[in-house]
Amino acid sequence: MKTTTTPQSPNTEKAVLGTLMAEPKLADEVAGLHGDLFFTPAHRAIFDAISEIRADGGVPNIIAVTQRLDAQKKLTSVGGAGEVTDMLSRATGGLSALEYHAQTLRDLHGRRSIISAAIAMQSAAMDMAANADEVLQSAGESVLSLSLGTPTDSMRSAAEIVPSLIEELEALMDNKQTLGLKTGFADFDQVTGGLRGGTLAIVAGRPAMGKSALMMNMADNLTRRGVPVLYFSLEMPATELAARVVLSRANTNTELVRNGFVDLAGQRRIGSAALDFSGEPMYIDDRCGMSLLDIRGRARLAARRWGVKIVFVDYLQLVSHANAKSRENEVGFVSRGLKAMAMELGIPVVAAAQLNRQAENRPDNRPKLSDLRESGSIEQDADLVALVHRPAYYAVQDEEPEPQDAELIIAKHRAGRTGTLNMTWRPSLTRFGGRSEPTNIVSAPRLTDESNGVYAPDKSLWEAINE
Repeated sequence: MKTTTTPQSPNTEKAVLGTLMAEPKLADEVAGLHGDLFFTPAHRAIFDAISEIRADGGVPNIIAVTQRLDAQKKLTSVGGAGEVTDMLSRATGGLSALEYHAQTLRDLHGRRSIISAAIAMQSAAMDMAANADEVLQSAGESVLSLSLGTPTDSMRSAAEIVPSLIEELEALMDNKQTLGLKTGFADFDQVTGGLRGGTLAIVAGRPAMGKSALMMNMADNLTRRGVPVLYFSLEMPATELAARVVLSRANTNTELVRNGFVDLAGQRRIGSAALDFSGEPMYIDDRCGMSLLDIRGRARLAARRWGVKIVFVDYLQLVSHANAKSRENEVGFVSRGLKAMAMELGIPVVAAAQLNRQAENRPDNRPKLSDLRESGSIEQDADLVALVHRPAYYAVQDEEPEPQDAELIIAKHRAGRTGTLNMTWRPSLTRFGGRSEPTNIVSAPRLTDESNGVYAPDKSLWEAINE
């Protein structure tokens, strides 16, 4: 049955207060008790008096509470000494009963919070002078701030922690797993132990260094092993990202495809790679201009709907946040929000970030952690920062060599060592790899040479696959 009254329970509030005065030590055993849980102002005042006495090192029994309220000239407003004394008769006795009643108060407080947020959203929506996008984002932030979950005691003894630690260490020593998700880059996985749940990793570099390519390579390696991946692309359409994955898997030069020079064997490889990719758990969101709120909401939905185990964001400086006072303030909000999202969902979040121009003023052009653009908050919030560097990008040459040397500089690593990992970069495949990986790349033809033997058969990909 629906009710139009405000969710509240005065008797439950009295039971909790009576128990706290009868057995003060129980207050330390119940997580999340605070004054806002009490709807009745008089009950809130009594709880505040109990809390103040405990904070001062005293024992909040009936006498101490009555004296504190009288000294604050609040005793009459709460109903007098008789009302406070009457609450003792309602004491439930015992921790389990107190926890039950405390959870009831949390539930009622949550319902009141929902009602208050709904009223505020309705009022804002009716204000025609307000910007609709700002109203919507504010409404979303109000919803995200609501929590009905039961607070848990985060304090654990060493005896509670060690059993799960032993299991984890045994698995590592038996080479059964890493601490986190393997990215498919052996050196990186060895140094980092994989991408761990609750962490924020930043892949940073100057424009055209290959940040997006490296992240998509990681995402591709993960999804090939059946790991559900969510990739936010704020700069590039989903079809282009998918094309990179498919053509890289098909070992086909993107320039060949772009100019229509693909032979029958190439078509078959592309079609086969596309079919394989279509059956794998990669989810790409390419909506432009997404806010931090959008990303958190979509990530939460993807984790619930598809069991997503890792989120990629390309790239951090393109994510917006309403009401930011400055660009630096906005970027700081976003980096902290992505870290909070990783902690909330218990999965790793990997975000690309731009570097400023300082590296280009150095003799070797090698980037540093201090080059992170627009906000020191990124450096502070990230658990790991990897800087992409390709020396050939700065070399004076007619065309890019392939393959070419590349470096992944681990500039910050909260859980381990830093250093430089040597890699290779294959521009025609938009793919990074280890130095020992094969370099069998189909070279692009010179378009003016009619004798190069490369042609484009008059067949569809699906026809080529089925031949």
